Amino acid sequence: MIRLAMLGPYPIDPGAVAGGVDAVVKTLVHALARLDDLDIHVVTAYPGHDGPTTVETPEATVHVVPRHRLDRLLFYRRDVAALRRAIERIGPDVVHAHGAGMIYADAAIGCGRPALITLHGVIFREAALARGWRSRLRWQIDALYERYCVRRARHVIAISPYIQEEYRHLLRGRVYALENPIDDRFFADAGDPEPGLVVSVARVIPRKGILELLAAFRYVVGRIPEARLEIAGHLDADPAYVAQCQSYVAAHGLGDHVRF
Repeated sequence: MIRLAMLGPYPIDPGAVAGGVDAVVKTLVHALARLDDLDIHVVTAYPGHDGPTTVETPEATVHVVPRHRLDRLLFYRRDVAALRRAIERIGPDVVHAHGAGMIYADAAIGCGRPALITLHGVIFREAALARGWRSRLRWQIDALYERYCVRRARHVIAISPYIQEEYRHLLRGRVYALENPIDDRFFADAGDPEPGLVVSVARVIPRKGILELLAAFRYVVGRIPEARLEIAGHLDADPAYVAQCQSYVAAHGLGDHVRF
């Protein structure tokens, strides 16, 4: 029996997946739970939580540790220490952490056990898009932390060629090219595809490149007049950017082709 500690954001409420990394961790745990020789432990951190808690689920034992306010200024030392204490209690054979500039990677790399890191978003790219000095400061600190973590990782999963290329200047360990897991239900037969329909599932924020998508789609419509684009994602994270995207649609006569 192999004992695995999976570190990352994890929805305790199965219906409350907050983002892409949460979805990846949840899907991966769900699939790995089918293996008889694997004992899965998930370690996740939540702000405002009152100390360590253990929750038993059909798929894994979930260990929830608290996150500390303002810990970014200390490079997350208290958060990382709490995660490592949880790892030590579990005693895993291998640790798999998600996110380069997140506390999970740092906790895994320095825990003294075989560790594997999956790279997701590219924080130093996101830092370049930050607006306002407070936001820029937070992102710059996290970009430094990301650099610190990636350079120390000995085993890294790159979920796409883009990720591998972006981190190439930081990578020192062995890299494994593995795409994100996708739940089986998304491969179910959904009927005949609708000709000309493109769906983008993403929050409407600068780092998702929605404006660039609209600019590209403008040329698609010029060649395929029946083409339509549906953007499925939160509209409340950056209202100014949403307004900019909607203005682009109106200014270029894409109103009949694009739906938010």
